[in-house]
Amino acid sequence: MSHTEQPLEGIPAEVAATFAAGMDHVPFGQWIGLEISAIEEDRVAMRFEMRDEFVGNSEMNVLHGGIISAALDTVGGLAALFGVLSRAAERSEDPPSPWLSTIDMRTDYLRPGFGSEFTASAFPLRVGGRSVVTRMELHNEAGDLIAVGTGTYSVP
Repeated sequence: MSHTEQPLEGIPAEVAATFAAGMDHVPFGQWIGLEISAIEEDRVAMRFEMRDEFVGNSEMNVLHGGIISAALDTVGGLAALFGVLSRAAERSEDPPSPWLSTIDMRTDYLRPGFGSEFTASAFPLRVGGRSVVTRMELHNEAGDLIAVGTGTYSVP
């Protein structure tokens, strides 16, 4: 099963393969239906569609906060991985293990999660030798900012 909706232009094949392999080992991300939709200079984006199982308030039909946090954590982890891979390439080092772990994460819910399609994006704020800090956002298909987050991930 491919976790990208289109080829990732401008991204080395080995990086794209590392990202896809990483998603193959995240069953929860697969269940949500997260797909890598873009990898740019320092930003990773993933998309997913609303499903009945994701409703957090049946009267308002809005996205559950747990799904929001999970999507932000997943895209934040991929942005951290991208930061670590980029740093290793810049230093001509062997790439580290792709297994990063979340150390800490904060999610700020800015408005109800109305929508049928959502995009989570993230970029590294700081890539260190032992940890990476990322900034994440979740938007709906209308471009409304639903939530933001900051995550810290350990580097093996």
